[in-house]
Amino acid sequence: MPVKVVSSLEEFKAIVACTHWRGPSCRVRLLGDVVRAMQAHLAYLEKLADQNSGADFYKVDVDEASDIAQEVGVRSIPTFMAFQNGNKIGKEVVSANPPGLQALIASVAPTESA
Repeated sequence: MPVKVVSSLEEFKAIVACTHWRGPSCRVRLLGDVVRAMQAHLAYLEKLADQNSGADFYKVDVDEASDIAQEVGVRSIPTFMAFQNGNKIGKEVVSANPPGLQALIASVAPTESA
């Protein structure tokens, strides 16, 4: 499943408010294409999205959508967050931390038996 781009605050609010998913859905914010160093994080995120079909993955370029970053309190890039039913769930992961990101996803993503 590809990581989808979110480009407006209205779109972001609609995504995190949605209540019809099979389980918790991961919402991921990161700088994306603007910084070359983020390419490795995005590739890793794409891999995790492929491995966790029960969750939806999104990215936000905070330079292009600073209102979203302000809305959720992003203070550092990259920042990874998960949302369900309009609320942030789990502990956000800040900085390049693949084990932390994997732990966040494992803590909130539905299991195959869910």
